[in-house]
Amino acid sequence: MNDATPVKKGSAFLRQTLRRVRNAVVAAGVFTFAINLLMMAAALYSLQLFDRVLTSRSVSTLIYLTVLVVIAFGILAFIDFARGQVMTAVGTWFEERLGPRVFAGSVAGRGTATPGPEAAQPLRDVTQLRGFLAGPYLAPIFDAPWAPVMMLVLFLLHPLLGLVALIGAALLVLLATAGDALTRSAHERANVLGAEGLYDSEIAIRNADSIRAMGMMPSLVARWSDRAAMAMSYLRHANTRSNLLGAISRAVRQILQVAILATGAWLTLKGELTAGGLVAATILVGRALAPVELAVGAWRHATAALHAYRRIGAFLETAELRSADARAMKPQGQITVESAIVVHPGKHEPTLRGVSFAIAPGECIAIVGPSGSGKTTLARVLVGAIKPSAGIVRFDGIDLANWDPADRGMNLGYLAQSVELFRGTISENIARLRVTVPAQVLKAAEMARAHEFIQSLPRGYETPIGEGGLGLSGGQSQRIGLARALFGAPKFVVLDEPNAHLDQNGERGLMETLKDLKTLGVGVAVVTHRAQLLERADKILVMREGAIAMFGPRAEVLAQLRPPAPSQRMHVVQPGGANG
Repeated sequence: MNDATPVKKGSAFLRQTLRRVRNAVVAAGVFTFAINLLMMAAALYSLQLFDRVLTSRSVSTLIYLTVLVVIAFGILAFIDFARGQVMTAVGTWFEERLGPRVFAGSVAGRGTATPGPEAAQPLRDVTQLRGFLAGPYLAPIFDAPWAPVMMLVLFLLHPLLGLVALIGAALLVLLATAGDALTRSAHERANVLGAEGLYDSEIAIRNADSIRAMGMMPSLVARWSDRAAMAMSYLRHANTRSNLLGAISRAVRQILQVAILATGAWLTLKGELTAGGLVAATILVGRALAPVELAVGAWRHATAALHAYRRIGAFLETAELRSADARAMKPQGQITVESAIVVHPGKHEPTLRGVSFAIAPGECIAIVGPSGSGKTTLARVLVGAIKPSAGIVRFDGIDLANWDPADRGMNLGYLAQSVELFRGTISENIARLRVTVPAQVLKAAEMARAHEFIQSLPRGYETPIGEGGLGLSGGQSQRIGLARALFGAPKFVVLDEPNAHLDQNGERGLMETLKDLKTLGVGVAVVTHRAQLLERADKILVMREGAIAMFGPRAEVLAQLRPPAPSQRMHVVQPGGANG
C-alpha cells in the first residue's frame, strides 16, 4: 500500500485505492480457504476417534490424532488472527487515505448557504466503510461461500443428513432476510433523527449565550426530547421485531441440531452411518450454518458500505472538480457575478435576487445597505464560501466552483464579519495553518498594519492564542484576521466589516492597507456601514432586500444617496403671493 502512485480525481481515485488493496484482499481470501479447511479438523478428529481409535483401542493413534488436531487449531488461530489484522489494516488505510481528502472537500466543497446535518455525511461514509472492512461483518461474507462445501461433506456422509441441513439453512436464511427487511426502514429513520438531533445540539452549543439570554433552553430541550423520543420509538419497534426473529432463529438452530442428531442416530441404528459419522455431522452442520446466517445479517452492513462507497465517489467527483484552464492560467483577479440567486435551506424567499456586477483587478468597491439586505451573503458568495442556488460567480472568466479549493484559496482573501482564530500561534493563524513561511507572514502582518502590536507581545509572532482568539481584544483579532486574508498575496480580497472593532489608529491603518492593495492591483470588495471607508472605494454597490439598488462610481452613487441641499429644493409659490 505504497502512496507513491499519483492521486486521481473523484471515483477514479476511489477505484485506484481499491486496486491498491487488491493483494491484501486476495491474501484474506487465501487465509479464509485455510481457515475453513482447518475448521473441518474437529469433524475429522471425531470421525477417526469413534470409528478407529475406539474400535482399535490404540492409545498411540489417539495421541497422534490429538496432537495433530491441537496443532491444526493453533495454526487456525494464527491464520484467523492474521486475516483479522489484514482487514483491519485495509480498513484503517482506507480511512487514512480517504479521510483527509473527504474532510478537505467537506470544508471547502460545494457548500450550501447554511450547512445542515447532511454536511458531515461524507465523513460518516468514510467511517462506515472503514468499519465494514475492519469490523466483524466481512469475515462471515468471506466464509459464506464455504458453506456449500460443508453441505457437500454432509451429503457424502449420507444424503439424508445433507437434505436436513439444507432445509435448516434455507429456514435460517429466510428468517435472517425477513429480519433485515422488517427492521431496515425503522433503523434508517432512527439514524436520520439521531443525526438531526446531533446537528441541533451542535448549533445550540455554538449559540449557548444567545439561548440563555433569550430563555430558549426549555423550548430547545423539548424539541430535542421529542426527536429523541421518536428515534427511540423507531428503535424499539425495530428491536422488538429483531428480538422476535432472533429468538425464532435460535430455536430453529437448536431444533436443527436435534434433527441432525435424531437423523444420524436413526441412520446409525439402521447401519447406514457410523457413530463417528454422527458426531462429525453434528459438528459440520454447525460450521455450515453459522456463516450463512451471519452473512445474511452482515449483508445489510455490506449494502450500507456499498452505498457509502458510491456516495464518497460522487462527493469527490463534485468536491474536487477543477478546470484544466484554471490550473494552467496565472490568475489576474477579475470577478464577475452573473444573476446570482441564493436561497437558504428552509426558506422560501431568496437572500440574493439576481445580483450581477463585475470587479476589475485593482478596483475597490464598497458594498453598503441596511441590515438584512444580503451584504454578508454576497461577500460569502464572492469567495466561494457558499455556492449560488442559481447564477454563476466567475474568477478570471471561470466558474469559481470549478477552481481547485487549494488554488482558489491561495488567490482569494477573506475577512469574515465574525473573526474566528484557531488554537495555535499568531504566526500559524496568519499563515492559514500552513507550514509557516516567516517572510510571507511578516509581509502580510505589515500590510495589515498588525506587525507593531504583534511585536509588542511577549513572544511576538510565536504568541499562543486560544480558540476564538482568547486573550486578544476584538480589534487585535480583527487585524490578525486581516493579515490572514492578505497572506500569500491574493488577487482578490473580500472584507466584511473590517473596521467593526478598530479604533482610530486601526482605521487609519486599514485605509493605508486598502491603498496598498489598490497599488498592487488587487481587487477588493468591502462590506461596510462607515462612511470613512467609502473614500477608498472606486465604486459603491447599494443592496436592498437582496437586490442591487444602485451600482456605479463613488461620486455618482453618493450624489444620489445624499439628500438635496436646501438651495436645490423646488420653490413652491403660495396662492395669493406676489406673483398672484
